[in-house]
Amino acid sequence: MAGWPDQVSIQDNSGGKYCVRAHYYDQTYNKDGSPTIVTNPDCNVLKTLQDAYQTLMSYEKSGDKKPERKAHMLSYLIHMVGDMHQPLHMITRCEKQNTMCDGGGSIFFITGFSSKKKDANCLHKLWDYAMTKIDNINDVDTFVDGYTKTAEKIIKNFGNMYLGKGLRIDNIQSHAEEMFRIGKYAYDEIEKDDKVADFLKKYPAGTKSGDVKETPPKLPSEYVDNGYKDCEFLIMVAGYRLSDLLKRIYFANHPGEELIVPPK
Repeated sequence: MAGWPDQVSIQDNSGGKYCVRAHYYDQTYNKDGSPTIVTNPDCNVLKTLQDAYQTLMSYEKSGDKKPERKAHMLSYLIHMVGDMHQPLHMITRCEKQNTMCDGGGSIFFITGFSSKKKDANCLHKLWDYAMTKIDNINDVDTFVDGYTKTAEKIIKNFGNMYLGKGLRIDNIQSHAEEMFRIGKYAYDEIEKDDKVADFLKKYPAGTKSGDVKETPPKLPSEYVDNGYKDCEFLIMVAGYRLSDLLKRIYFANHPGEELIVPPK
């Protein structure tokens, strides 16, 4: 159910309300230190989530009886909460302001990581799925089993953690800033590796794959190991926050049902 919005966005790249740009919030991380800007302010994951949330809330208050419309927006709500907790959906690396960026690691080439789904040949794909260790999306039993094992591991590692107000999405702009900081860390840690740093000097952010004349570097194993742990933690946080949103929508007595502050 939650994967459906990706299929819709693949088919609609026209810039419409739910096109590809609706899945991310590109805050520029300019390596020259120039100010951060958002490259897709009019259509982004924050606005898509807010629209899905408010639409579902209005359906419940009005007693809307059309299940297909509820299913449509519920799918977007679930999907966008997930996208918002993938750090490279909330940042894009640039050499300096007003230059080509790397699309949240989509044009940050790496090598040495693969999945039964596809090769993780860029940093974005690594964080999208290789970090989860869940393979073979076309085999339903294997796919479900992979998610089940991941969920069991997350519960074991983080089930007793108390997040307090951290489990709520009260101000999605603050959330965007939180994920931007994590995204910066994801970039900064990888650039500590000398081979990666040298490669980026030759092929800066925005370099097209056809212009890369050598094999991209393999990421340090320590970076990947730490990334696995970070992904598990972010999946756990996303689950708590999604649960909170669903309670606000479907349980009238749940406190704070009106919350989700529009981005500044």
